Amino acid sequence: MEAATDLSSYTLVWEAPGDDGADGTASAYDLRYSTDSVLLVNNFELANSVIGMPSPSPAGQQDSFTVSDLEGGSTYYFVLKTIDEVGNVSDISNIVKFVGLALGYNDDEVLPMDISLSQNYPNPFNPSTTIEYSVPINSHVRLTIYNIQGRTIATLVDGIKLQGQYEQTWNGTNELGSQVASGIYFYRLETSLNTKTKKMVLLK
Repeated sequence: MEAATDLSSYTLVWEAPGDDGADGTASAYDLRYSTDSVLLVNNFELANSVIGMPSPSPAGQQDSFTVSDLEGGSTYYFVLKTIDEVGNVSDISNIVKFVGLALGYNDDEVLPMDISLSQNYPNPFNPSTTIEYSVPINSHVRLTIYNIQGRTIATLVDGIKLQGQYEQTWNGTNELGSQVASGIYFYRLETSLNTKTKKMVLLK
């Protein structure tokens, strides 16, 4: 799940899964957001619920939704669940964090002057890890996970990012939502300016 922003809204874009991770076909989405990432993980039902979500598209197609009326200067976390026609509910998606810096600029905040990609933490990790990065100008950004053979495992970010600092959580799943095996993985940040790659280790 990925996102693009303006000054008061956040547009999330993701690939339709086609199913809920169980046996059924996706029939609805449940998108929630909060300023507390722990709340989203441990008490999903208590987070802000987004009304008016579209019906899921066929598997592999792109779905999107814009969350409006956000407050400048705040940091928001977003997660998505999929529900099938008989009520089975998927696990949460990767957590998408939106840093308030991109919503409301502050004279005391220092904007990044160069692209950066930090070492993920924790590393080694199990079951999830966080990747921090920054972009110095508004740019199309792609953050991708690869295995040691160079095959794409998951695309965490693929869209426009405003100048600012961001972080993205990877929960150790592939594009189909399945857990990947222990081993060495690489994460690559691609922007219109530069490309950076780092290594991480998943231990189970």
